[in-house]
Amino acid sequence: MKSTLLTLISFVALFLFNGCHKYDGDEDETTKTVTKNFISEGAKDGYMEYRGTIFRPLKFDFYSHSTGKALCIGWSENSNPMRGFLSFDISQLTPPTGEKLIIEDVTLSVFEVNTNLLPFTTDGQRVVKCYLVTYGTLANESFNLSPLADCGTIATNGYNSLKEHSLKVTTPVKQFIADNPTNKEIQFRLQFEGDTNVTTPSNLKNAMWLIFSGDEESKTDYRPRLRIKYHFEK
Repeated sequence: MKSTLLTLISFVALFLFNGCHKYDGDEDETTKTVTKNFISEGAKDGYMEYRGTIFRPLKFDFYSHSTGKALCIGWSENSNPMRGFLSFDISQLTPPTGEKLIIEDVTLSVFEVNTNLLPFTTDGQRVVKCYLVTYGTLANESFNLSPLADCGTIATNGYNSLKEHSLKVTTPVKQFIADNPTNKEIQFRLQFEGDTNVTTPSNLKNAMWLIFSGDEESKTDYRPRLRIKYHFEK
């Protein structure tokens, strides 16, 4: 009986050892989680001023504000709406052969340069919306191109220079990458909710919200940032 009990104990111990011990040939199914900050590409950032169907929208790389190179969102001195575009190269997220990319969390952050007049409150409360759009060089159709996804509201107020405005964009970015696995660039459009042309004179004339562009060289920490938390899975 004693011999049988010892044999049973030895068998159980061997089973547990084999089940829990990791042999040298074994490999983890999942690599560690990594968080990367992708800075917007200044050469592909920009803002556009819409002048109606008769006139082509005007494209600008950035506005040279005294605080830094900025993207303008709001209304121009001609009372025309302006929208900002942010472009990111995410090619570093390409998984190794035989592995797949798992996105855990994505946050878009922009930093305020200045707020001119009352774009958030004049003629009613407004917010700045963020849309995921088809990536490409800014062209006439970019201003009104139907977005791929409504990412939500990124700003509800201004008047706080250098303030960070952040927005979780995990779901739309994950969907975009799943639908476009070979596309390594992603673009967002920022605009006020309700930004049609206004009649001059208007309180919205030249009312705008400015954020730093990826072109900014002296305040590099304030450039638009896409922070992505991810891992690769075998």
